[in-house]
Amino acid sequence: MPAKIFEPKSSISRMCDLWTFAPKYLRAAADTNDSLERLKLVIAFAMSSVYLVCNQSKPFNPILGETNQGHFHDGTEYFCEHTSHHPPISNFLVEDV
Repeated sequence: MPAKIFEPKSSISRMCDLWTFAPKYLRAAADTNDSLERLKLVIAFAMSSVYLVCNQSKPFNPILGETNQGHFHDGTEYFCEHTSHHPPISNFLVEDV
């Protein structure tokens, strides 16, 4: 495949991009007592990540054992590791501290 179709990050980095709005929506969902409002906030979180990863670039396949860790502005931490190449399996943990 031509190199120009790849984006400059691996798929586990892209996976972490999906959680960008987790601190905003999931924290609010955890704080509310209204079950309908909680459902709306969880759906808003799921939909908010769609536009972040919709592009025509393909991420690189991660190397077996590749990790990615970091935190969001509110202190929420994430950890991700690629644990199997075939089939491709990545494990992750998102933790509110």
